[in-house]
This record gives sequence, structure tokens and C-alpha cells, in this order.
Amino acid sequence: MKRAKSNAPAAPRPRRLLPALLVGVVAVVLVVAVWLIQRNQQPPYTPEVAGAPALRLDQTVLDYGDVRFETPVEAEVKIRNVGDAPLQIQGEPRVELLQGC
Repeated sequence: MKRAKSNAPAAPRPRRLLPALLVGVVAVVLVVAVWLIQRNQQPPYTPEVAGAPALRLDQTVLDYGDVRFETPVEAEVKIRNVGDAPLQIQGEPRVELLQGC
């Protein structure tokens, strides 16, 4: 038995499928990258003091309670410039030690 030949044209091969798929993947990657970059950006800085530097400490009092004489004590204080001019600290900071009875 012979098969009857069909006069219908064969389905064209999807030659443009791979490039279209690559363009789609690249577009999705670019959109995700832009979204990640914009998500991590911080809002613009608005100074609390205009025209001068201003110092803000995260804590102004350090209370360690009763400490034996000549026992080393360490403290960490974070300093932040809340003004719009550069803050320069010249020399060593002054620390006041209050001693009770």
C-alpha cells in the first residue's frame, strides 16, 4: 500500500524561536537587575542643621555601675554628622569621669 501524498505544505520550522527566547530572558534579567538596584538605594540625605556641621552621639552617658579601681573599662560611642558641612574632629575627644563616694 502506498501512502497518498498530501499537497499541504509542511509546517515551517520555528527558526526565530531561539532568538526570541533569548531576548525575552535578557529582558527579564535586566528588569530584575534594575529592580534590585532601585530597591537598595537609600533616600536622599536631609541635614538637620543647615550651613554648619553638627555632631550627634548615639549616647551621652555611660554608666557602668561600681567598677573596682584600675579596672579597665571600654566604651564605644558612635558619632554622626547631622549637618550639611564637613565635620572635623581635631585632637583627642575630652572625656569626663565622674567618681562617686
